[in-house]
Amino acid sequence: MEGKVLGVAPVGVLLLALGLLGVTTISGQVLTPLAGDLAGAADRGRVVGTVGSGTLTGILASRTISGFVAEAAGWRSIFVLAALVSAPTAGRAACDGAATDRRDAPATA
Repeated sequence: MEGKVLGVAPVGVLLLALGLLGVTTISGQVLTPLAGDLAGAADRGRVVGTVGSGTLTGILASRTISGFVAEAAGWRSIFVLAALVSAPTAGRAACDGAATDRRDAPATA
């Protein structure tokens, strides 16, 4: 039944969902070089290594933890838990981004 619902979804909804999926799945590949660009020349290797190892550690830890939670509470609980964690985080990021005035930030060259 669930697969049939996706088959009749409006094209705009599917395009929006695919766009959001594409934006969020590349963030790990974008953050590592961004961290290298933002770091000074002397610290660049350490910063890139820290970001890369943090990304991989997070991926491995999330898979392990989600496996334990899914085994104990069912696979749907992973999505509920992800939504509960993501919603406040996204709200906080939106509020912080709206409150930041970029005109007063010092220029970095």
